[in-house]
Order: sequence, then C-alpha cells, then structure tokens
Amino acid sequence: MGRSLQHLRAAPAEARRQLGADLFRVQCGQSPRDFNRVRGFGEGVHEVRVHAGVEYRLAYVSEFPEAVYVLHVFAKKSRRTAMRDLRVIRANYGLVERQRSQGG
Repeated sequence: MGRSLQHLRAAPAEARRQLGADLFRVQCGQSPRDFNRVRGFGEGVHEVRVHAGVEYRLAYVSEFPEAVYVLHVFAKKSRRTAMRDLRVIRANYGLVERQRSQGG
C-alpha cells in the first residue's frame, strides 16, 4: 500500500532478502522469524523485524483472506517507533479498509 514497495526497494540487499523471506512465510500462513504486534491497531497489524546492520521493519496486515497487505517499510533508528511511521501505517491501513469496502 502507498509507497511501501518503493521503500522496500530502497533498503539494502540483505534487509530486502530477509524481509522478503519473512513476507513469504506470512503469505504461506506461517509466522515470520521475528515479529511483533504494532500497538494501537488491535490484533491485526504486525511488523517483521530484521536486523541487517540497521533495524528494518515491515508493517503488514494479514487478517483478510484475499491478501497480505504491506502497510509500510522503514528503518528504525530508536527503540520507539517514530510518529511519522505510525502515521504512514495508519493511513495505509485506512486505504486497505476503503479499498475493501469498495470491493476492489
């Protein structure tokens, strides 16, 4: 959703490889190797955590049967998730909800 694919492509190769492998696990109905729930979104939004020199996160929602939606990909520079990243996740989750309610 949004610019998530662009952000993923901008990450270093090792981070992309690990994020892609974990996203594939989610698509197959398995849990990623390292993940956590993103607070403030109920039980539906999780983040894959990758340690590739810098910390990278891929926020996704997989509670819908038709797809796994990638909401945001970002480098995490502190222990707390930056408000701008949470705003992007929230906005892209809203896009998912609108797209689903319109049937497309």
